[in-house]
Amino acid sequence: MKIDKHIDGLPILVEQIFHIDTMVSDDHVMDGLFEALEDNGEDIIELVGLKVDDWIDEITDSFGAAGMFITSEKKGFLVQIAQPVKDGDHHWGWGYYRTMWGYGDTLEEAHASAITRLCSKSQ
Repeated sequence: MKIDKHIDGLPILVEQIFHIDTMVSDDHVMDGLFEALEDNGEDIIELVGLKVDDWIDEITDSFGAAGMFITSEKKGFLVQIAQPVKDGDHHWGWGYYRTMWGYGDTLEEAHASAITRLCSKSQ
């Protein structure tokens, strides 16, 4: 698997990886994935192909979050990457950074999705 380590000359870091099929049961979502939903619910709902307005109020507990993933029929990977923000022309640091989520049926597809989305947001 080839993982890009830089975008626009700045390093990227994989922050979180979740395999949905492993993290979701019929009535429960594991804590780490549920916390990601609490922090980034709208983004993750869109990534799994559902409408935010239909689900944003349903993912307030682990049962609702499990229902969302089961409805989406997505069982692949969610990946969150991070990249520092430039401070001026030449300096960067991890004091300020941006993150982006990606989804794919494989880990490689999820990583590529996150990178593509990060690049499209920076233009």
